[in-house]
This record gives sequence, C-alpha cells and structure tokens, in this order.
Amino acid sequence: PKLSLRKTRGIWLGTLKNLGLRIFENVIWTGKPLKVLGVYIGHDKERCHANNWTKRIERMKSLAAWWSKRKMSLLGKVYVAKTYLLSKIVYISSVLPVPDDIVKEITSILYGYLWDNKRDKIRRSIISNNILNGGLSMIDVRSFLASLKASWAPKMISIPGKWSSVFYKLCSDIAFHGTQIWMTTCRRLEDFPVLRKFPKFYQDVILEFNRAKTILPLDKVN
Repeated sequence: PKLSLRKTRGIWLGTLKNLGLRIFENVIWTGKPLKVLGVYIGHDKERCHANNWTKRIERMKSLAAWWSKRKMSLLGKVYVAKTYLLSKIVYISSVLPVPDDIVKEITSILYGYLWDNKRDKIRRSIISNNILNGGLSMIDVRSFLASLKASWAPKMISIPGKWSSVFYKLCSDIAFHGTQIWMTTCRRLEDFPVLRKFPKFYQDVILEFNRAKTILPLDKVN
C-alpha cells in the first residue's frame, strides 16, 4: 500500500524536536504531540499526559455524575462502574503504563460513584469478591489494569503476526531467547535484570503475565 502524504504527519527528533509545524519533503512535520491509533506521542510529556489521561479521567467524572442522578441498587451501580465508567480507560490502559496517580484517581471515581462520594460501607476486599463468596464482583482496579497488560502475552506467544514478530525481533536485538522469557516466574524487575533492556510496555506485559501464573510447590508437581 502507498503512503498517503496528505494524511501523514511527522514529528521532529533530537535537536529539531522544538521546531513548529512546517512542510518538508511533502510531509507536514511538527514538534507537537501526535495522535497515533488513539494515543498521543511526543516530546512534551505534560501535554501527552493531559491528552492521554486527563481528558479521559474528566469524561469518567462527568459520566459518573450523570449516572449518580439515577436511583440504582448497589448491584446496578457495580454494573455501571464496570461497563460504562471503566470502559473510558480500557484501551489506553492496555497500551500505556498507568501512572500511580491515575490508578488512584480511577479508583476514587469508581468507589465515589458506588457510595455517593461518602465513606465506603463495605470493605473493598470484600465487595470485589464474586457473589458466591459474599461480594458483588466489583472491580479491583489494580488487578484489572494488570490483567490488561497480561492479556498481551498470549498474542505474542502463539498468534503469528506483527505483535509476535516485533517482540521476538526485540529479543533478538538484545541477544535473549524470546520463547524462554515466557517460562520465567520472576515477578519483580529487580529479580529479572535483563528486562531493563526492554521498553516499559514489554516489562509490564511480562511481569504481569508472571504474576498471573499459579506457582505450585515442588511437592505438588507431577
């Protein structure tokens, strides 16, 4: 397929990164953040953060305020929180590292909506249990965000295509056998030094995938 220059945008790198909008080699180049597949990338971290996170958080707040006007049962609110509020950050959370302040903000919005911005009436560790175990299947935000990253692992392991080829090419570049990395059980970056050579996205995917594994004691292994 041919590149459509009319739709193409370039971003300046290195010493040129602060140059403004201009046309060069029939491509419009800019130093401002660019939106690529729904995600803003660029040199201005504050603007990228605002575009990627702040706007979505504000939409979550507005939506929570709108739903708060409706009289709903606690179980109904859990459904709304999981289906309508959380959906605003699912995509961006699956492809970018989620800052701690954003995790706290998301948690605050969800539980604030659940309890009408009052003190929790049920402990979060209990309400996040499934109904059979005495809970309401409310989202545990950190576990949910971790699962989004871990879900990338099967795509890289067993689905042929760009995702796996890019990952294994990266492994080759740093002289590490890609298939072996999925056999590890290290759950902390400190215990897995080679991961420091990977971009943050892959670090998150591998570590969260390992944290999702059930590690059996040796006496339980057949």
